[in-house]
Amino acid sequence: MNVAGSARGAALRALIDIDEKGAFATVARDRALGRARLSERDRALMTELVYGVTKTRKTLDHVIGTFAARPTGKIDPVVRVALRLGAYQILYLTHIPAPVAVNESVELARAFGHAGAAAFVNAVLRALVREPGKVAFPDAVAQPVDHIAQRYSHPAWMVSRWLARFGFDETARLCATNNENPPVTIRVNTLKTSRDRLLDELAGAGIEARQSPYVPEAIEVRQGGDLFSHRSYRDGEFLVQDASSMLVAHVLEPVPGERVLDLAAAPGGKTTHIAERMGDRGEIVAVDVHEHRMRLLEQNVKRLGINCITTVVADAAQLPRGATLPSRSFCSSRFFDRALVDPPCTGTGVLRRRPDLRWHRKPGDIADLTGIQADLLEAAARSVKPGGVVVYSTCSIEPEENAEIVERFLEAHPGFRLDAARPHLPREFSDAFPEQGLPYIETLPHVHVMDGFFIARLVRRADA
Repeated sequence: MNVAGSARGAALRALIDIDEKGAFATVARDRALGRARLSERDRALMTELVYGVTKTRKTLDHVIGTFAARPTGKIDPVVRVALRLGAYQILYLTHIPAPVAVNESVELARAFGHAGAAAFVNAVLRALVREPGKVAFPDAVAQPVDHIAQRYSHPAWMVSRWLARFGFDETARLCATNNENPPVTIRVNTLKTSRDRLLDELAGAGIEARQSPYVPEAIEVRQGGDLFSHRSYRDGEFLVQDASSMLVAHVLEPVPGERVLDLAAAPGGKTTHIAERMGDRGEIVAVDVHEHRMRLLEQNVKRLGINCITTVVADAAQLPRGATLPSRSFCSSRFFDRALVDPPCTGTGVLRRRPDLRWHRKPGDIADLTGIQADLLEAAARSVKPGGVVVYSTCSIEPEENAEIVERFLEAHPGFRLDAARPHLPREFSDAFPEQGLPYIETLPHVHVMDGFFIARLVRRADA
């Protein structure tokens, strides 16, 4: 077998790009897949290896360091990646026999390195298979941060923050959940079909799916064929979106015929959901500073068959002052009925979906982002009418980016009040999590079985 052209060979190429060139995991995976001719099954294995090794690399390096004669940072990059691939399969992919994992990694080292590298990989991985009990993590009582960081593969600074808020057991559960493969959740485009009809179509194509227990228009896809080659995808009958993200449009609660402003809108999951809940009647102005991301939004709008969205490439923080919008939606102050702010954030609520994000984030990112977040919330507030609604949401679980932003805004703007999100939530979600929406929504992956999200609903007073 040509190991260089295999799923593991493609994974090794992608992982070297991630390690040595700082490539994003998804980009590196797609690039490597584009060079390989793999079956659907092998493409799935390659993706699992790239994402899994990226998520767990801190743990893998700790394990490898137990058996290697030198620190992993001083091991040749090709050899290090081959070792990580082998260790990941041995530790996490138990359906793959350990001898197969060892042999395939040895062949990778031979194909991409040299005979000496192959012997080294063979020795280290066979030692792991023989003596897995030799692996020891820092003591959980004496060194709780290092224990969780190394056992569950997270940056120590993140673990330290969460330990202070959640305690040891909950932080360990959160980090373990962040290493799991998240479910694929899709949102039914209710402008074109119904949930039950789409479920029947997917079942007919051999795709196992079920209704979400929390959001009525959400479907959880379990397994089956290629979802994105199905007719219903091409025809715009669904969009991939996590259930927690779908809650945002519910809390905004737009009404057909209204004008809605969506700031930092791309790639448009929430924007198009708002349009669907408005029955595609009214007007949505979607603003984003990134032209390439706005193109993704426009592609989604076209595929979903939505007509009420106008896109604007601009710095949303400068609206309604200093920016030009389409003449049919001139953005004067207090023009919109509702506004959504979904600003850039650290994304700590979606680490299981973005395997490399934990390694790109730095402690200073939180402070850097809060200024942008506050500016965007200010812009939204300037744009809504008296009685208008502003919803602020992030996929972060950090209080500085969430409740603290909202509380500082309310202190500076007595013309706005905080409105409880709970009355606007889907009944299924409210029944399952009665503590949510009083006043905020704050989901956590290990508690609510969905992405970590924060949602706040603000209302401009009628006399403000």
